[in-house]
Amino acid sequence: MRSTLNASLAALLVWGALSPPAAAQDAPPLPSADELAQLLAAFDVPGLALAALTGCAVDTVLVAGSATLDPDVPVTPETAFEAASLSKPVFAWLVLTLADEGVVDLDRPLAETFDYARIPDKAAYAQVTPRMILTHRTGLPNWVDEGTDFHERTAPVPFEAPPGTAYSYSGEAFGLLQAFVERETGRTLQELFHERLGDVMPRSAFARPLPDGVAPSRGYRGTSEPESGRPMDNLGSRGGAAYSLVTTAGDYGRFLSRVCRGEGLAPATQAEMLRPQSPLPAGEAPFPASYGLGWLVAESPEGTFVGHGGNNDEYRAFAGYLPHSGDGLVVLTNGANGQALIDVVLAPPPPVETGLSAPEATFEAFWSIYNEGYALFGVKHVDWDAVRQVYRPRVTPETTDDELWAVLEEMGGLLNDVHVTLRDPATGREARSGGRSIGVGPFDNGEFSLALVDSAYAQGGLASALDGAFHWGWLADSVGYVRLDRFRDPEASGAAMDAALAALDGARGLVLDVRHNGGGDDRAGRAVASRLVAEPRPYMTVAMRRIGRTPPAFLDPVEWRLEPAGPRPYTGPVVLLVNSRSISAAENVALAVRAVPHAVVMGETTAGVMADAATQPLPNGWEVGVPVNVFRDLGGVSWEGVGVVPDLWVRNRRAEVEAGTDRALQTAVDFLRAGAVRARDREAPAPVRDRD
Repeated sequence: MRSTLNASLAALLVWGALSPPAAAQDAPPLPSADELAQLLAAFDVPGLALAALTGCAVDTVLVAGSATLDPDVPVTPETAFEAASLSKPVFAWLVLTLADEGVVDLDRPLAETFDYARIPDKAAYAQVTPRMILTHRTGLPNWVDEGTDFHERTAPVPFEAPPGTAYSYSGEAFGLLQAFVERETGRTLQELFHERLGDVMPRSAFARPLPDGVAPSRGYRGTSEPESGRPMDNLGSRGGAAYSLVTTAGDYGRFLSRVCRGEGLAPATQAEMLRPQSPLPAGEAPFPASYGLGWLVAESPEGTFVGHGGNNDEYRAFAGYLPHSGDGLVVLTNGANGQALIDVVLAPPPPVETGLSAPEATFEAFWSIYNEGYALFGVKHVDWDAVRQVYRPRVTPETTDDELWAVLEEMGGLLNDVHVTLRDPATGREARSGGRSIGVGPFDNGEFSLALVDSAYAQGGLASALDGAFHWGWLADSVGYVRLDRFRDPEASGAAMDAALAALDGARGLVLDVRHNGGGDDRAGRAVASRLVAEPRPYMTVAMRRIGRTPPAFLDPVEWRLEPAGPRPYTGPVVLLVNSRSISAAENVALAVRAVPHAVVMGETTAGVMADAATQPLPNGWEVGVPVNVFRDLGGVSWEGVGVVPDLWVRNRRAEVEAGTDRALQTAVDFLRAGAVRARDREAPAPVRDRD
């Protein structure tokens, strides 16, 4: 139940900038199913539902991801999400229908017929009107005594400014107006909603129960923590006008369509609803923006935009449309990082100068995509503006594709980030930026051999699972061995780890091997490491960059934790083996194991490429991979470009491996045999400062 004013406005403006009234260009293209899946993974959001309007009519509903994670239930068109503050425009529309009927006078003070016990300043309350509430000019705060059921709250609500004098976003004020409307009509909010919008939004509700056939979702901090999911607990026995609407993308799309068409309200009332009446403070938006009655209205040289955002913590939402074209969009998500994902869905292609040649336009798009989306400039200490000044003169109308490719590859290389990629789908040509170590030589550098482990070290050979991505067996002196080649499905990885630990029951120590592991799904690594703890252990945070914000801005970091999992966690001594080819998710496993008291990390410094990447197209058909988040350990340190440093450094040499010796594995066995791995808690390192 938090305000997302700035987020919704920014999203609305970038959407609107795509379709100026005089521009002969289409509405922004909707992401494909594959692109939606990639976005959900990149932004750690379980699920999404999207409805698109063309000419004020819903023409597309797209769904992707999971409505719930445990069990894994996919999002469908019947999946309901908390709409959060998207409740406010719906309630405002209901109030305006009552105004058309003469039941509500927008400019008559409520106090003339209705006392509100929670407001002690009766002189100020005597000035409050429905118009002030719907335009956010009451002077009341957003929320008081948040965290308890709204209808049970008794804490007084103070005025922070005289009524009618200034913009002040307030959920409390909407609750006040709801109480007034329910008294005036003799109907609850849910009854009024069902009576007037039930045919438009049949799968929606302000209060329990959900309509038949509607599937509830759960809201999550992120897909990495299924146990963090909460039910739609803002849907109570009584509705909340500011926050409690639960809806589907199709339902809210149909409501947005009705607003766009001007249906259900008198023409004068419709015009008044969309008339800017409460200006936002200077600096809060790139264009002049104001609240109308329930809706945010922004004006730019390209035209008018109408919309609103929603934030109920684990649920993030957006709805908006363009009056001049009737194009609009509704996006509902069930993840705390949903706003960052919504930014991407709404974001226009980076602005490019007109009159540029194809090579120049591609260069500008490449630079702008990273400028507006790359999360690690501060960590890498790269001045991207200076990079443009150096490389822009090298691109002219005569630049060939090969020459342009070389320029872009060189620019990406300055970021020293394997997740920074350039790809030509037509030819399959691909370039990666590099990394602290894996950019030197091939991935398979001959310094690790699973076949050698199987033949020379495993007692009786290795068992396997997950199509050869997971192996386990016994080493000398009752030491267990678990090898992970890559991280894919979290549930299957956890089940494989359970099977391995059951087979290795009684092991005096365990070697967990992620050398030459190319990464994959961070949740899978978390599922494996969670089998090593008997109590919760936080181990890192992840912060998502807000796409399109310059200078870079980030969502609040989300903490990742190990939670005890599996039939019986392994709490004996553990050695995690890493090397320079331990990449991405394997490096995050190293951060996780560092939080395990009875474990040590052994080997080489890891690759130093940990962030998740989203794919974006360039004007000439090429594609780029753009890392969109920052992982940090509990001391606030990002190991991007550096790599996770082991507790004990030991490296295999290619010649030794070819001669039949795995020095690192033998050292791990020796440590476990000698009882050298002892339980202890690490002190978090002092945080380092960077520019992000």
